[in-house]
Amino acid sequence: MNHKGKSSNKEGNWIVLSLIFIVTMFIVAVASVFIVRYSIKKGVSTATDSFQEAYNESKDETYEKYKEMAYELAEKGYHVSNRATISLYAVKEKKDLNVLRVNDVVYIIKDKNETKSGTTSWLKVSGKGVFSVNLSAAEYVVDNARQFVLIRVPRPVIESSNISIDETEILHFKENKWSRENSVKAGEELALEQLGEAKQKIQEDFESNEQYAKLAESSTKSMLEALIKGVNPDAEDLKVEVEFY
Repeated sequence: MNHKGKSSNKEGNWIVLSLIFIVTMFIVAVASVFIVRYSIKKGVSTATDSFQEAYNESKDETYEKYKEMAYELAEKGYHVSNRATISLYAVKEKKDLNVLRVNDVVYIIKDKNETKSGTTSWLKVSGKGVFSVNLSAAEYVVDNARQFVLIRVPRPVIESSNISIDETEILHFKENKWSRENSVKAGEELALEQLGEAKQKIQEDFESNEQYAKLAESSTKSMLEALIKGVNPDAEDLKVEVEFY
C-alpha cells in the first residue's frame, strides 16, 4: 500500500511540473511574440524616422542645389541679354580711312642735254603722302554674345592723289638763251615735268619703304579698334581683331 502511495505522489508531482512547464513555455512564447512585434514595430518606426529625416535633408540639399543652378543660369542669361549690341554704322559710313602720314625729299636733276631748250634745272622737292585703307571693301564678322568683332580690310596703300608737294627749292638753274626752244611755255612745261617726276619718285619711295608699310598696318589696327570701341561705349569687354588681305 505504501509503495502505491509513493507512485501516486510521484505521478501527481510530474503532472504538476508538466503543467507548470507548459504554462511557463506559453508565457515565454507570448512574451516572445510581444517582444518580436514590439521590436519590429520599433524598428520600422526607427527606420521610417531615419528615412524621413534623410529624405528631408536630401530634399533640402537638392532644392538648394537647383536653386543655385537656376540662379547661375539666370545670371548668365541676364548678362547675355544685357550685352550691348555692337554698332558698326559709323565705321561702314567711311569709304577710306587715312592711317599714316609720311614725308619725303627728292632731288630732280635736269641737265641741259636732257631738255629741249637746253636749260639746266636742279630741284629739291619736299612732299608728303597719306596711307589709306579702303573700308568700302572691308568684311565684318560680329559676335554680340562674345562681344567680338573681326574686320578684314585691304592693306594700306598710298595713292598718287594722296601725295602733295609742299615745297620746291631751286638748287641750280641756267637757261640756254640762244636756243630756239627757249620760251616761257617751255619753262612751264619743264617745271611741270620735274614736279610730276618728283611726285612719282616720292610715291615710289613711300611704297618701297617696308617700315612705312608696317607702321601703316599697325596704325590701321589701332585706329579701327579705337573707332569701333569709341562708337560702342557700352560694350566694356569688346574685343576687335583686324586682318589684312
